[in-house]
Amino acid sequence: MRTRKTGRRFVVCLSALLLVALALPWPVFAAEPVAAARKPADFRSQNFLVHTDVPPAEAKALLERLETMLKLISGYWGRKPSGIIECYIVRDLANWPDGAMPAGGVAKIREGAGVTISESLRSANAFVAKATVYSVADIGVPQHEAVHAYCQQTFGSVGPLWYAEGMAEMGQYWREGNLEVSCHPGVLDHIQKAQPKRTMREILDTNRQAGDTWENYAWRWALCHLLANNPNYKAQFRPLGVGLLLEQAVSFEETYGAVADQISFEYDFFLNHIDLGYRVDLCAWEWTRKFATPPPGGTPIASKVKAAAGWQPSGATLTAGTPYAYTASGTWQTAKDAKPVAADGGDKGKKNAPGRLIGIIMRASEPGQRFDISKPFELSAPFDLSEQGTLIPTTHGRLFLRCFDQWNELADNSGAVAFKLKLAAVGDPLPTPTATKPR
Repeated sequence: MRTRKTGRRFVVCLSALLLVALALPWPVFAAEPVAAARKPADFRSQNFLVHTDVPPAEAKALLERLETMLKLISGYWGRKPSGIIECYIVRDLANWPDGAMPAGGVAKIREGAGVTISESLRSANAFVAKATVYSVADIGVPQHEAVHAYCQQTFGSVGPLWYAEGMAEMGQYWREGNLEVSCHPGVLDHIQKAQPKRTMREILDTNRQAGDTWENYAWRWALCHLLANNPNYKAQFRPLGVGLLLEQAVSFEETYGAVADQISFEYDFFLNHIDLGYRVDLCAWEWTRKFATPPPGGTPIASKVKAAAGWQPSGATLTAGTPYAYTASGTWQTAKDAKPVAADGGDKGKKNAPGRLIGIIMRASEPGQRFDISKPFELSAPFDLSEQGTLIPTTHGRLFLRCFDQWNELADNSGAVAFKLKLAAVGDPLPTPTATKPR
């Protein structure tokens, strides 16, 4: 609520990680008997003042996690924290005297959740904000709320709901130098099993805010994780976020309008393959590669296919029913200690052999059709390839390639194969592939 006369603003940011609703154990601290009363005590670090009834060793460990998280998010947004973030972290409300916390904070703690309450004063060119966290002493919730508190005190705002809650969820999962999916198993299980899955348009819809739940937070986190880590979109995402936090005239639509369908496609692809260890940076689709129809005779269309990546463009647009001759020379590995194998996966004829070269076609309705990014993308079923052979596609479209491996196990792959494709029985035959050392 904003009172325009005084410029005073009260902001409440709710953490919807309702542990009771999840029915999942999310303990951070070692279990201790509820009957073991512990008076609240104060613990300080460089950027936090924590009032809590957890034991001193656990409180200090929490402060270390909060400071690490704050270092990462302030580095990402490029803004140093403003002021000390005050937190009430509660193990057992019975340990706290009446009136120690406001009713709103106590109510959220009783629910097994958290809330950030902020009060700010604004002038034309400046603001002063004080944000206080009230949270249960459970995994993720204090860190989630501390992201809200940092944003309120540093920027004066948390941004629109999808961004505020998506980035607060990211804050509790961020690990320095780690780009893997590392969300809570309950969140992962929900996204993997949900049918239908939440669309990007639904997440961004400002009219879908009533009855907020931890499930909504899961979808917002997934979208923010994609945009923050995918090389196609991350360069625009950070300045967009800063603009949203500063309440500037920026929007998702203006920033990504030209590629919104590409983002929607990659977001849906992410949701359909998400798992612990999945890397959206390695699985990003390369939209700038030019495609061409293999000409009669002439030079084959060539591409390099890396083992440590998702679907990669071959550069060739294929016509259904037309035979194409191809070769794939080189070797790759699907683990650091794995034996280098050729594009047949080292086991000729075995389907889904690790290291097997596979293909997929992004369909077009007609041969040679110009692809329009304003139209939805559609993929064929994947199919096996090998070191050399003849490919007769059953549908028109662009050919993409990858080294077969589990989607969440690509990071430790190495090597690449050189792929070449031409119309079959036209011009000189393609050379027989030869094995090379992994690159």
